[in-house]
Amino acid sequence: MAASSFPQTARFKYHHTGMFVSSLKKSIAWYGEILGYRLLDKQRAVFADGECDLARLKHGDHYIHLFERPRATPYSDGAYMNTLGIKHLDLQVPDDKYDELHRYFASKGVVFLVGAPDAAGNIPTVHNEKILGKPGGLKVMYIRDADGIPIEINGDYRPELYYPDLPDKDAAKYFPAPVPPNELGPDPEYEGSFPRDIPLRYHHTGIFVRDLDRSIRWYEEMLGYRFLYRRKGTYARFDDFSVPWIVNVAMLKHGEFYAEMFEMPDNPECNEEQYQNTLGTKHLNLSLPADQHELLWKYLTDKRAEIVAIPGGLEIFDPDHTRVEISGGEVTRGAM
Repeated sequence: MAASSFPQTARFKYHHTGMFVSSLKKSIAWYGEILGYRLLDKQRAVFADGECDLARLKHGDHYIHLFERPRATPYSDGAYMNTLGIKHLDLQVPDDKYDELHRYFASKGVVFLVGAPDAAGNIPTVHNEKILGKPGGLKVMYIRDADGIPIEINGDYRPELYYPDLPDKDAAKYFPAPVPPNELGPDPEYEGSFPRDIPLRYHHTGIFVRDLDRSIRWYEEMLGYRFLYRRKGTYARFDDFSVPWIVNVAMLKHGEFYAEMFEMPDNPECNEEQYQNTLGTKHLNLSLPADQHELLWKYLTDKRAEIVAIPGGLEIFDPDHTRVEISGGEVTRGAM
């Protein structure tokens, strides 16, 4: 069904990514030192198997929520590659700041999964111009956090500018107004060593899906994303870099942000045990003004979407049982 059926007044903003980590102390220190996130507060979060500690961190105009799950199965690249669901957070840095950020990571001993400097210290361009259409190509790196969980960081990439047949080529339609620099870089109260002149912005969430066409339709119809393009690409398999990973990929967008989907037809769908008992990137949270929640709930109910009420909002499950949270922006105590 066309995306036009989605309520046009319901405009989401990206709010946070939820991650399960082994130690809040260790992860708060890593995200603060390496990516410039500032700790806002700590709370208790409720799960089916009991409560856990939650830390909310902020960088510029976006957040991450870290849930301490010390008894969960550690992150593994094999589990990453062989399951469906939310896989990684992607952050964007301006092209003219990418190399500076890369050198900062190297100085801190950050582990690079993709995009590491070569023996001479040169920083690679991972995706060439032919693949993505961007003049000069796109620099991309994947780094590991304190638990080994991948974080993707790329230079400026707005696919609508480089594919002539895409709609809305005007960048202003994607970024309606310039964001003040102090809303993109570390908060004024941030006291770590992350360079204050490097703005990081949420770009997209990486999602593994079983059926690309089915997921594109679902995200269009249920969450108002718009399909931009699909292509077949060759990527690195994190669990075996010697094997080329050729996969169908689609890019969608909603307002100012994107979702990148990778078709993995042989992977099992998400299940509650996998979600609750493994470390990694777990869910995407989108914010919606509180006065729009009733409208959205009615729309999703009419569409027979799988939804569950949570404090301050709702959870919706996609066709692979991947969860997306929708909140009022200021996530209340107990919302996950």
